Amino acid sequence: MAGSKGRGRSELARRRQALELAASRVTKERQAAQAAETERLRRETEYDELAADFELARQDEDAVAAEVEAEVRRVRELGQERIRQARLVGARVVVAMGDKGETVAGCAHRLGVGVDRIKELRRLGREPEDGSGEGEQPGAREETVPVAAGWSEAAG
Repeated sequence: MAGSKGRGRSELARRRQALELAASRVTKERQAAQAAETERLRRETEYDELAADFELARQDEDAVAAEVEAEVRRVRELGQERIRQARLVGARVVVAMGDKGETVAGCAHRLGVGVDRIKELRRLGREPEDGSGEGEQPGAREETVPVAAGWSEAAG
């Protein structure tokens, strides 16, 4: 029986060693799982930060676009007013030429624009300065006269 005790002890020692190895392996697996989870959470946090940065950039883009649109409207309105004022000056010149006896065709020839443009400017020059033509809404006249119909039209 003495031999079986020696074998029993060696068996017990092997069993303890196997348990320690298993416990060590389980501990390493848990540590690896924890490290993987920590890494996953770190990446998620980075993605969340990038998503927040993107949202801020989108908000900045929207704000800048709104500012630009407001500035474009302001400049367009200012430009339309300047165009209207320039037309009024041209209209006064055409009316003055007509008052001095120049014909529509003569004005067109001297100014280098078409007869239709001279007629349009005479009509504009005879309207009240506040822009309130008969049956017109304020500002409607500016939209009916194209900007490109300018001073460089061929006489005709």
